[in-house]
Amino acid sequence: MSNMNSKDYNAIVFSDMKDKKNILFIFSILFLLIVMFSSLTFIYFVFDYKKQNIDKNLLLRTLYVYNESNSYENIKNIKNVEFSISDKYLQGTSVSAKEFDEEDKKGVLEIYPLLNKNDISILKGKNISDNYEAICPQKFYPHNYENKDSNGNILSRMFNYKYLKGSNLIEKSFTIKNNKQEDVIFHIVGIYNAAATFNSMNTCFVSLEAYDEIASDYTGYTISKDIDGKEHKEYLEYDGNIVRVNNYKNIEEVTKTLENQGYFVSKTFEFEERTLNFILYFPLIICILSILLSILLIYNFINKKIKYHLKKYGMLKAIGFTNMTIKNVSFIENMYLFTISYVIAFFLYFMLFKIISLSFFSEFLFNGFIIKVPYLYLIVVFFGLCIIICLMNHYLMNHHLKLNAANLLKDSK
Repeated sequence: MSNMNSKDYNAIVFSDMKDKKNILFIFSILFLLIVMFSSLTFIYFVFDYKKQNIDKNLLLRTLYVYNESNSYENIKNIKNVEFSISDKYLQGTSVSAKEFDEEDKKGVLEIYPLLNKNDISILKGKNISDNYEAICPQKFYPHNYENKDSNGNILSRMFNYKYLKGSNLIEKSFTIKNNKQEDVIFHIVGIYNAAATFNSMNTCFVSLEAYDEIASDYTGYTISKDIDGKEHKEYLEYDGNIVRVNNYKNIEEVTKTLENQGYFVSKTFEFEERTLNFILYFPLIICILSILLSILLIYNFINKKIKYHLKKYGMLKAIGFTNMTIKNVSFIENMYLFTISYVIAFFLYFMLFKIISLSFFSEFLFNGFIIKVPYLYLIVVFFGLCIIICLMNHYLMNHHLKLNAANLLKDSK
């Protein structure tokens, strides 16, 4: 029996690589792989969105509580409660910063009080130690996500490549108005990763005392008219508290404890898990169908290809090559075709991923959610289909190579 060297393998494998059947297979599997990658990405997106929210979103473990007596002193003693503070510090406040004005958009910052220094990790610079110091994002976009005209029409949106590098802004300053409409200058002393805490790319943190100067002491106001028709404004004060729980898993336990103590309790943020789970069905079905169709396509292609090449296999067997060597010829050719298809499919998918994520999901990026390529899923797909190709090739080739060289040449006619 003869063995085949790598040069002979390549000569046989590449001899009909440009055959129309091979090219048709490449385009067919290419389409199915892109569909498969896209559906897997959407599935991963939903799972990762839930996970990142649970791990990073501080609002997800923050509760709003209210009591008619406005007594909140005992809340901090409840198990698993990090702190309790006025709901004035919940939402932050939006301010204009003229230093960041551009021709087509105004400088706008979201200012939040740093309630707990452990909430953020300083990447460069230092943490807040003075009332007029600020910490801003590493990827800093000091504008609203959407730039609108006076009529509310959208002029432009944020794109990820337009952000400023926060490291270049350390020791620089910006001026905003306080609640008395006086100018207050803040110095940027450090930068943090906004994506690590689900903050927007224009969110800066200041001290609690500085925030008190900036934010309004009222939630809003109501307008009423007296019997003479004269309007009167009544300002509404903050009358609730926010409670930060140390872990998302303890939310229900803390909620029940607060309710048992007579507090009205509501979540400040929650995502609909049922809705997210329902959304998963469509990409999951598409993914399963694309996998099944890929397997069926691969099987039919290998089966027809073996029948088409029976004459070649018969000749190889006649001149003394082993069944294993002949099977390897078929397997290597199939793997070449699949690998070429997979690499092309990945690059096309990656380009599509970048275009869609920047064009349609840039708001997620702006608000601190990182959209990722599910590389692990794609690697599993590659090796999974490689194993399937190997098994199919082994089974079908064994079936045909039971015949001797004469019968193989006869069956090829």
